[in-house]
Amino acid sequence: YLIHQFLLNIVIDPLIETAKKYVENVANDSNPLLIKKLQEKWKNIGHSGRFVEQKLWKKFRIQCDNFFDAKNKNKNAILTKEKENLKSKISLLDEIKKETKITFSKIMDFINRFQEVGEVPRKKSSEISKQFDEIISLFCSNNKFSSEENHQIKRAVKVSFLSNSSNPEKAFIDEKNRINKLINQTIKETTQLENNLGFFSNAKGKMFDDFQVKIQKNNEKIIDLRDELKKLSEAYHKK
Repeated sequence: YLIHQFLLNIVIDPLIETAKKYVENVANDSNPLLIKKLQEKWKNIGHSGRFVEQKLWKKFRIQCDNFFDAKNKNKNAILTKEKENLKSKISLLDEIKKETKITFSKIMDFINRFQEVGEVPRKKSSEISKQFDEIISLFCSNNKFSSEENHQIKRAVKVSFLSNSSNPEKAFIDEKNRINKLINQTIKETTQLENNLGFFSNAKGKMFDDFQVKIQKNNEKIIDLRDELKKLSEAYHKK
């Protein structure tokens, strides 16, 4: 009996210690599967007498409960912080909207400050990102920045987008797929326009001119989207 109890302790003590480590590291990884896998291991160990088993189970269960308590406290702290971040970002957006003259250094400073704030509640993430993108695009179109300055601004925007994501890798892949989809759609539309243009090659007029304008705009859009894709890749590997 004593030998069995000793062997049981050798098997179970590491489970309890592992559970303790999960509690200590809950801020970095709060996946409940961590604890559930330990509980499965416990079930597969077997029995060793009611008193010993209850004593060890109590020690193990305390750590399991501590993990979920810490997980909930950490989640609440994150939600509170995200709400504060949302207020800070809204304040930054309101501040930059009041600027009457935007320089390259001002816009880069704004992007950096916006990035440093951190994540906002998921339900508001798309909305706040859209406002951010619209303001940056407006400033870029209304001011004569050099091609290199525009390059740096676009890359900084992408870095901000990835840095403020809870899963940068997934955000990168999703955004990359979104841009590629737009590129493919625009190429397909342009090809169709060029095919249709062939029917009007001998009939000059407004319709012919309209097709040429649309094709030109689409070609410019494709160039911009490919440039955006390049900035996204640069930002992802720089972050």
